[in-house]
Amino acid sequence: MPFATPEFEAEWSPLLRRTIDGYHVEVMHHPPHSDAPVLLMAHGLEEGWQVWLPMARLLMPEFRLLLVDFPWRAHNDYGWSETLPPSEWMGEVVRNLPIVPDAIVGHSFGSNATLEFLAKPNAPLIKAAVLTSPFYRSEPSAITWDLFHEGVANFREILSAGLRVRSGDKRIDPEIFERMVDRLLERVGPTGFANLFRLFSHAPGIRTDRIISPTLIIGGVTDETSTPTGIRELAGALVDGRVELLPEYDHFCQVEQAEEIAQLTAAHLREHLFMPHQALLGMGRAAA
Repeated sequence: MPFATPEFEAEWSPLLRRTIDGYHVEVMHHPPHSDAPVLLMAHGLEEGWQVWLPMARLLMPEFRLLLVDFPWRAHNDYGWSETLPPSEWMGEVVRNLPIVPDAIVGHSFGSNATLEFLAKPNAPLIKAAVLTSPFYRSEPSAITWDLFHEGVANFREILSAGLRVRSGDKRIDPEIFERMVDRLLERVGPTGFANLFRLFSHAPGIRTDRIISPTLIIGGVTDETSTPTGIRELAGALVDGRVELLPEYDHFCQVEQAEEIAQLTAAHLREHLFMPHQALLGMGRAAA
């Protein structure tokens, strides 16, 4: 993925690798270690750990980044979903890391996996979170057949946009590009969409009252994927949620608007990462 120079990508190395039923998850880090706050970064569907590299240049060395390569990465099949749900894959990572992350930053599918993980009764204390382009509806009645069919109709466009971002500055003949999208859609198949919609449709059941981590939710005024309404609903459902809706916004903001998203992320984390644990736990008791 041409998100950074080959030289910068080569500076990253594996910190952790877990394999379950033939499917693996890997955590990449950038030595040397430092005592900076630790950020775990969770990519979206059909992406990969490299998608965070444009932001990584801007967030280091103030933060120590752990870029996770989840099994919902590009070019993989979807058998991983029969092994563990997305939030449990994240749990496998966090439980086996040598250090508990101070914060989690997620994008799209990774944002929703983060939500489900943070809402678990046995989740570790995460001091802050940043969610870009999450999918959310607060009421089960909002998960309708119309929404399902709309999602199916838009799925190709989402995959196409992601492929275009991964292609970077390469000039590809439009007809060739459309054939590439066709092949991608064929590989991902209905199972890929079913996993996306499953995570989305479970959103109304997430125990957001358990998520005490101060959470910044970033979206766009015109983003039809996460929608401003859904983002505001999510912020209102959280114990400490804040919304940043940008007038100019790309769903793949961590690549296309890396500087702006990195600035918002860093500002939120600076504000909350040094909050005493007792104060954070007090927020949870007050919300209970």
